[in-house]
Amino acid sequence: MDSFRQIIFGLLFFFLIMHKIILIASDIHESYHNVQRLVEREKSTKFDFVFLLGDFLNLNHEDQNEDESKYENLINDLLTPFKQLSDKIYMIPGNHDPNTLFNGKQFINGITNIEGQIVQLDDLTIYGLGGSIPGYMNEQEYWSGYPYLNDQEFTLKFNPPKINNLILLTHIGPSISHTTIEIEEGTHPILSGSPILSEFISKNKLVFHSHGHTHSGVGSQYYKGNRIINPGPLLYVEAC
Repeated sequence: MDSFRQIIFGLLFFFLIMHKIILIASDIHESYHNVQRLVEREKSTKFDFVFLLGDFLNLNHEDQNEDESKYENLINDLLTPFKQLSDKIYMIPGNHDPNTLFNGKQFINGITNIEGQIVQLDDLTIYGLGGSIPGYMNEQEYWSGYPYLNDQEFTLKFNPPKINNLILLTHIGPSISHTTIEIEEGTHPILSGSPILSEFISKNKLVFHSHGHTHSGVGSQYYKGNRIINPGPLLYVEAC
């Protein structure tokens, strides 16, 4: 069994014991080929839900073109193949995605943008919030966040319900988890997680929390009885 298949098979076991089959993908970064590869491998499985956690594109917001329809067309082409896997697909934006996604715009038939929204799915509730805060190396800002300049700004937007059947979906993860530590060759670790997410997870019982953003943080961890999952970047052929 190749590594791509092992990741999917191993982590899907968790979802199967919930009587749901869920696929999570993040950080595609315009890798249309890897989307096609994933869909081709999994098309025989009927997923109850598909969650897409942002960074579909590679936008640098300082240089962003004002013609957002161009970006929307790219995302539409990139994500449409997922509709072969489920009729319940939900997405949130990442820090490299266009502003229209952060405004909650819906533009892909069959794929719902749940940015800042609470959604009821059968006996489960989903809350989604995209974007990122800065990443830090040795307590100094190493990369910028978008659209949040710091965790305080993220806190102002973060408003999930405090209930027991919650699936929490964000682009960034909690600061307490190893899934938010980025390791780049020849550098010190880069800490990309949010303290407010850590606080929320420590005080509430979740079904699970999943995030992307941190490419080398792929894996899962338990914290205060809650499972935190980083499926890894589909850019590098990882998903769960």
